[in-house]
Amino acid sequence: DENIKKYGLKSFKFTGNGAGTFRFLTVDVNPNSYYVAILEYYHQSGDTTGGLAIGDGSSTRNGFGEHIKVSRAVVGKNNEWQLVKVKFKGDETPTGKVTISASTITSTSDAVFNADGIRLYELTEEEYNALDGMTDEEIAALYPYVDSVQHTRNPYVISYGKNLVDLKNNPVLKSLPN
Repeated sequence: DENIKKYGLKSFKFTGNGAGTFRFLTVDVNPNSYYVAILEYYHQSGDTTGGLAIGDGSSTRNGFGEHIKVSRAVVGKNNEWQLVKVKFKGDETPTGKVTISASTITSTSDAVFNADGIRLYELTEEEYNALDGMTDEEIAALYPYVDSVQHTRNPYVISYGKNLVDLKNNPVLKSLPN
């Protein structure tokens, strides 16, 4: 949806069908690691409880797998972005994979919501344990949505004071003709 977005040019727009609507992607995980999946959720209309679900990536449920963890947005908080997070350990999935899903469960066909800024971070154990005591704003600042990879081109060093290379004892420089 180009009209309702938090990051970039568009967001994912979901329209209810009287059941569940979802989109997911599958990612390999390390069983010895800790993770947090985050998305921004915007509820427009309808009877819905949308949010973020983590599956085990097995072949059941059209490849989503069995649910590992689910987190829902606050119901009734319409027309504003909400951060939704799910933290999990890599060893919670028997497949070595997880499916990250933006989803809604609705009993009506007029439910509309948007999801944007879907991201997955690998954490240390300390960061993982600290998540429960953090506000949504702190989590968003610490684990931001990144739209692309930014490469460093032509880096250089500025040195003030001393030379970076020992000109007197450098074997490469000594071998050069005067």
